[in-house]
Amino acid sequence: MPREPIIFHWDPEDDPDGNWQHVFEGHDVEPHEVMQLISEYLRVPGVCIRRPDESFRITARSVTGRTLVAVFRILHWEPPRVRVITCYPVDS
Repeated sequence: MPREPIIFHWDPEDDPDGNWQHVFEGHDVEPHEVMQLISEYLRVPGVCIRRPDESFRITARSVTGRTLVAVFRILHWEPPRVRVITCYPVDS
């Protein structure tokens, strides 16, 4: 599990097909929520569920108290680089 700060890869904010638009505009999740969630829980063994497509899924509470589902890929472990695929509130 990574010990260094995680580097997040985001598409440009104005890319209508990018992960930034999808997560923050489409699902009304704040950047600090998804980055905190992944940074915190990626370090806890067994919390992340590896999916058949090699992405990971976390369901947990964010710093705002909302329960979120985050799906992401590990691009590189050392240094840790992550690409968020989606993140959304459980109650949506």
